[in-house]
Amino acid sequence: MPLAERTVFQKDQAALAHQDVYGTSQNAVKTQIWIAISTYLLVAIMKKRLNLKMNLYTILQILSITLFEKVPLLQALTETDYKTINNDFDK
Repeated sequence: MPLAERTVFQKDQAALAHQDVYGTSQNAVKTQIWIAISTYLLVAIMKKRLNLKMNLYTILQILSITLFEKVPLLQALTETDYKTINNDFDK
């Protein structure tokens, strides 16, 4: 493995050390990073297309709660009065 890739991998492992990880091998860490990036992009696209005013963190929280409910996505994100949480994720 090239030195630059090894350094990035070690930094990624250190950053993920305080979170729940499902594996610490190089492949597991890379997979988790790609899943996180993909999820972020899909939620950002959904936010833009549905013209939602809430921040990405709030949308992710709503989706995690309503994951197994048979509720249309637009209804879950628009019909309830969610308290917006101020954070630095959307800045």
